Amino acid sequence: MTLVSDILALLRTDLGDAAGELLGDNDVLRALTRSILAVNRDIGRMYQIAGDDIAPDLTGDDADLVVLRAHAFCCSMLRSAASANFSFGSGDKRVDKTMQAQAWGDLEKDLLARYREAVSRINPALADGLLEVGNIRPQRFEVGRHHHHDDH
Repeated sequence: MTLVSDILALLRTDLGDAAGELLGDNDVLRALTRSILAVNRDIGRMYQIAGDDIAPDLTGDDADLVVLRAHAFCCSMLRSAASANFSFGSGDKRVDKTMQAQAWGDLEKDLLARYREAVSRINPALADGLLEVGNIRPQRFEVGRHHHHDDH
């Protein structure tokens, strides 16, 4: 049985927010809800949140995917919060404790890249839509041609 509360606790641990100072419960739950929708869509599942349960039972790779995607959603929220808080003085301890917008943004990109890679292993048909081809096989750079790619 996969409990929503267990996954939320796991997410908080990943975020370094065990005490719940960065994100409120609704925020983390919203990230999880959006993550489940994304995973359902990306790998053809039918997960739903019912109270504190996720049905059908989340297992193994799927659970990892859901947590990964939710983690990225949380980073996205924290990135927005950090840019909004930028003008606050250092007297505000919430801002003191948060990473900067840039750092959350980098983490979000990293998590999304890992998520897409995992999705493409489970559902290769989606890989074209989700992935830069360069992530699947080594990209060949020809001298004098400019290739656009976001990875670094």
